[in-house]
Amino acid sequence: MEKPKDIEGFKIWYEKKFNSKIDQPKKNYYDQVTQALKQQISTSNFWTGFTDELKELSHEYLLTTQYEFMASAIQTPELYLKPFNSYIDKLFRKNVIDNKNWPECPEGGWYKVESSYNRIKDLVRTSFVVKYLDGVELLATKLERFGAQTGNNIVVSFEAREHGYYAAHLDVGFQLEIPKMSWETEAIYCSFEIQITTQLQEVLKKLTHQYYETRRLDLGTNEQNKKWQWDYKSEEFTANYLGHILHYLEGMILEVRDRRK
Repeated sequence: MEKPKDIEGFKIWYEKKFNSKIDQPKKNYYDQVTQALKQQISTSNFWTGFTDELKELSHEYLLTTQYEFMASAIQTPELYLKPFNSYIDKLFRKNVIDNKNWPECPEGGWYKVESSYNRIKDLVRTSFVVKYLDGVELLATKLERFGAQTGNNIVVSFEAREHGYYAAHLDVGFQLEIPKMSWETEAIYCSFEIQITTQLQEVLKKLTHQYYETRRLDLGTNEQNKKWQWDYKSEEFTANYLGHILHYLEGMILEVRDRRK
């Protein structure tokens, strides 16, 4: 079977491969599952208890540096659900674009619409925006320690990607109940994702988000795409290097700030 090159081709491939359509009933079921995940996470001891921890960290940071820790008022951020279309995009990437075993299944088996909720880590996600670069690691460490107290395993990764993306990602593990298609429930172990980024990187992300969403679904077969570092007229060149420049500037800002202390 020919390798899908876009999302529409993936839907056709999926139907032929598994004799199952990506249709409205599957979207309805997905919405039920993700709403159940969000409700349980939002009322968990981990999520409801962290606000006080965040206030304590912000107070300590202000006393130590004489600068505010957060980019806005201290509050627990909103939890967001991955839209169904984005979920299908992720399955396309996992099954096809990032699948080094193609035409065989990726490691761990095929990612199917109705049974991959425990494998996709950002169905429920949120983000914290700190003012300065040093706040990213401080907050990640605070969240990791608090997770240990509430029994939630947290995996932290500090992202520094070629295309200029810088942020900390935390996968917070939960044992949760989800509805089955038979209207019973089942327990699954899944994660929700917390991103921690700086104020400047958050502004850049909003400016370039749509561009990167398009690029992530590109199979990258065009030779020109592999040499964006030399195509100074391309959107990729501008967006990617702007991310690296901002990261460097943030480091310099901290250095100047610390010298003034």
